[in-house]
Amino acid sequence: MSKLLSSNIKRFKLLEALKAPVNIHQRTFKKAAKNTLSTYEVGTRYEELVISTISHIRCTVKGLGGANDSGIDFLGNWNLSKKTMFSVVGQCKNYQDKLVGPSVIREFEGVMSRQDPFSTIGIIAAPLGFTKNAIETMMSSNFPICLLIVNFDSLECARLTKDQFESKLLTDIAWEKIKQGDTSKSNRGVIKGLFWNVPASILLKDLIVTTKYTRKNLDTSIPKEVSIIYKKSMLY
Repeated sequence: MSKLLSSNIKRFKLLEALKAPVNIHQRTFKKAAKNTLSTYEVGTRYEELVISTISHIRCTVKGLGGANDSGIDFLGNWNLSKKTMFSVVGQCKNYQDKLVGPSVIREFEGVMSRQDPFSTIGIIAAPLGFTKNAIETMMSSNFPICLLIVNFDSLECARLTKDQFESKLLTDIAWEKIKQGDTSKSNRGVIKGLFWNVPASILLKDLIVTTKYTRKNLDTSIPKEVSIIYKKSMLY
C-alpha cells in the first residue's frame, strides 16, 4: 500500500470519527448533545484541572467560582517547605483559541492590590500561554505574580501531531470529549510553563523551572513539559 493511499485512509477515518459523537453510537447523538457541558461548566472543569495539577508542586488551593468571587477563582497555600510557606490567589482563563493579553494582567493587579504583597503570590493560569505584552506587563508589575501554562493532556497530545490536518481533527475530537464530560486521560493536566516576576522571586527564590527531556522527546522543535525543582527535590 502506498504512503499516499495510507495517509488518505487515515484522514478518512479521522473525518468519520469527527462527524460521529465521541465514544457513542450515532443513534445516541441527541442524548450526547443534551449531555454536553455548558461554557460555564467547561470553565469550571478547567479550574478543577488547574487546582489538581498545581497540587503536584505543593500548592494546595480550593476553587471559589460564582459571580461574586472578586476576580479570584482559587485560593489557598503554597507550602514549598516548613520554612517557605505563603498564601496563593489565582485566576483561570480557559482560552483554547488565543493567548491571554495584557488587560487580564492589569485587571489581576487590582486583585493583588488587596493582598499582602509580602506573603501572597498571584497565579494566572491559561492553556495556550500569554502574549508578549502580557508577559512584559507581568514582569513590570510591583505585585508578586506567576504565569502558569497548563492544559488538558489530550489536547496537548493532539496539537503535537506533526500533520496539520490530522492535528486539527484530533484536537476537535479531544475537545468534544472534554465538553461531553469525559474524565479519563482528558482530566490530567500538563504544565507547559511557569514563570514569575521580580517581586515573586522573593518568595520563590529556590524554585527552578526547566524544560523536561526524556528519551522520547529529544526533538527540540516540539514544545515540552517542564520540570519543576525545589532545593534539589523534583516536584513535577
